[in-house]
Amino acid sequence: MNPTACPRPDLDILCCDCRGEIRDWEFRDVMAPYWRLYWNGCAGAVLMAGGRETRMTPATLVLIPGGTRFSTRSETPFSHLFVHFRAGSPFSRVIPRLYAFPVTVALEDKLRRLYALLAESAGDSRRIDLLAYSLVFDSLLLLAPDDFARDQRCDPRVERAMDILDKDTSRLTCNAELAEAVGMTPNAFVRLFTGQAGVSPQKYSRQRRVEKAALLLHFSDRKIEAIAQETGFLDRYHFTRVFTHLMSRSPAEFRKHRE
Repeated sequence: MNPTACPRPDLDILCCDCRGEIRDWEFRDVMAPYWRLYWNGCAGAVLMAGGRETRMTPATLVLIPGGTRFSTRSETPFSHLFVHFRAGSPFSRVIPRLYAFPVTVALEDKLRRLYALLAESAGDSRRIDLLAYSLVFDSLLLLAPDDFARDQRCDPRVERAMDILDKDTSRLTCNAELAEAVGMTPNAFVRLFTGQAGVSPQKYSRQRRVEKAALLLHFSDRKIEAIAQETGFLDRYHFTRVFTHLMSRSPAEFRKHRE
């Protein structure tokens, strides 16, 4: 019997860290294009989304898909472990909301080992990476089939246009250029794309470029002006206006919340 090749999971750890004795954790309407894994070593923090509250305790692990809007509140000081990661298909179809799971004995062992390594001034980076990836995979396996939206395939021409926009977030690609790339007239292309994607090609492009900018704001020290230029906006003013409209906070405010 020939062995079956397993495809490489489309997943990248963006950031993994811990904080001790957090006292001020008051954030409203937080949203980011990447996933978050949260675990607290003691009670004292609350997550809020969709009119529901989730109290963070050592017995609870929380997954927050990209695009989920949530708020946080602290009641007493607490310790906090977080992993930010990007997850592609099929996890891009997970419905955006808070997912709270009970922490098993095996999960708790990994969580506490990862926290201890991160708390060390010179923790073993190889072990940290392996534990972080293992935790993320274990957590994603807890998702149920009903947590995924139906996989509705788009017209191949729309998928091709989306792929172009996903890969080139450094500029604004015009409708005529996209239409030519997929072999359609501009008007017919815009109608097809908007009907299947639910947004126009230009709005889809803005969303993807803002998502790229959000990653750069959180995981790089580039100046906001440089990020605006790198993601195809005219200037910092134009970038700030579009970013604030989509993310409900300015780029500078968004950069402050990295946990």
